[in-house]
Amino acid sequence: EALQLLERFGLASRALSPCSQLSGGESQRVTLARAFFGRPRVFIADEPAASLDPSIAREMMQELSLCATETSATLLFASHHLDHAIEFSDRILALRDGQMAIDVATCDASIGELRSIYD
Repeated sequence: EALQLLERFGLASRALSPCSQLSGGESQRVTLARAFFGRPRVFIADEPAASLDPSIAREMMQELSLCATETSATLLFASHHLDHAIEFSDRILALRDGQMAIDVATCDASIGELRSIYD
């Protein structure tokens, strides 16, 4: 199962590599794969796609979402990528100054409303 998870996250070829030989992005993907190894009921990720190039970041978000769905886990992630929030979530919560500013089903979210959080 561990090798299957590494494969899902694009790391099967690096399975026997020492951690010291992995790039920062590869290390981050290993961390994501390891987190699903224990089949968590809730998976909380803080900026899971940060410091990955955009195409790899999207692939990782797809895999996180798929892993969560397949294992019936709840995926809660923090992200500054509005496109990730819209594509990979069912509900969007946003805080401003420590207060809930947005709490909306993703299908009802507007990109303008979401961008307003950063103003």
